[in-house]
Amino acid sequence: MLLCELGYNQKIHDEMVERIRLQDPIIADAIEALADGYCYLYPVEHSEINQGLCEDFAADVVALFPGAELLWVGCESDLDDFFHPSIIHAMTRYEGKFYDADCPEGVERWEDLPIFSSTN
Repeated sequence: MLLCELGYNQKIHDEMVERIRLQDPIIADAIEALADGYCYLYPVEHSEINQGLCEDFAADVVALFPGAELLWVGCESDLDDFFHPSIIHAMTRYEGKFYDADCPEGVERWEDLPIFSSTN
């Protein structure tokens, strides 16, 4: 699933991200607001964001928080630290924690994100 397939409008999307930025939220509140925004702008449920929109979502979190990084976990990762045998997923690392749409509070280890819980 891609944003362009869901009626993506860059101006409207960017305005949503900017409204969140202007609130100067902590990261957990920003992730929750961003997930709510995705559900409002696109025909997706909260639980579907990590099933095809994780890169877009992580990129938006990175745009909101200077110093945050978009990282990939994958079965073909060049980085041993981010290898997973069956899941490819984009996430955000910020101030020592890992985040995605289902984990606004963040976790210390990327393997502890909920998306990986069924495969640990």
